[in-house]
Amino acid sequence: MDLTKLAGQLIEIEAQLDGGFDKSDSDALLLAADILSNKALEQERTRMKGRWMKVTETEFGNGYQCSECGRFILTDSIDGKKLKDFPYCHCGAEMESEE
Repeated sequence: MDLTKLAGQLIEIEAQLDGGFDKSDSDALLLAADILSNKALEQERTRMKGRWMKVTETEFGNGYQCSECGRFILTDSIDGKKLKDFPYCHCGAEMESEE
């Protein structure tokens, strides 16, 4: 979420309230909360989709790489983690697997 843009939007709301932003004004707070939730929904809708691509298979586990950023994970190793335990990459992509 771009906090600079959000701050600008809140300043616009303040100007529209004619008296400034009063924290006790429940309508203004609801409006600000609505902006925040809409921004979160927009970010969720634009979340990139990625895939875990199998790149190696050894006696120690299976190696997968993120199609978006290249992050490598190891599954089915001694820690017992499976591919389903990685629904998101650290880059933010929502992951699908090749399997």
